[in-house]
Amino acid sequence: MIYALKNADFIRITDENALFYGGAQSWFADGFSQNGGCGVVAAANILAYLALSDEKYSALYPKKTFSKSDFTAFMTEIQDFVRIRNFFGKPLGVWGKRRFERGVLSYAKSRGIELSAASAKCKGAADFIKASLLEDKPVAMLIGLNNRLKKVRCEYPSGGAVFGSFERHWVTITELIADGEKIMLKVSSWGAAAYIELSDFIEGERLYSALISFK
Repeated sequence: MIYALKNADFIRITDENALFYGGAQSWFADGFSQNGGCGVVAAANILAYLALSDEKYSALYPKKTFSKSDFTAFMTEIQDFVRIRNFFGKPLGVWGKRRFERGVLSYAKSRGIELSAASAKCKGAADFIKASLLEDKPVAMLIGLNNRLKKVRCEYPSGGAVFGSFERHWVTITELIADGEKIMLKVSSWGAAAYIELSDFIEGERLYSALISFK
């Protein structure tokens, strides 16, 4: 059984001949944001998808196109609301759930839209993700210390792939595939798509995790 967003492309971002599956923190201009901006990107992904998928949310994405340059500018605007923690000049990312929620809701309010947040922990994760996707709402996933997700393959729509660690990382869930007891999640990270097992997220977690959606 597949539970997926209605738009199969999620957010198709373009840059000349390159295509991307959502935004990427490497597009920020400064090293601080490049190293700690995954939560900002997840927030931008969700807000842009809401605007793309439902007219009542259209004000959430004020840019004219989904070019890489326009989406990067949008991510930079979101960063004023979804703030990266700073520890003596070093980025700690958007930590944790409440900071992320407050930032997204504050940005939406600044655009004249009232959103509400819903969240879940590991218990009940599958049901929460299914329900959100059935409502055509992406899910932000915060992965804490997790030794099962240290090396994940992410594939770009236009070809090529990158491997990276999902520890202490935000991704955006766009699809859930249930095959018996095995549940796979399709997520957006670094402008690419990756597949991870939900059991790795749940059983490998050693510190903090969260699942959040908005409507």
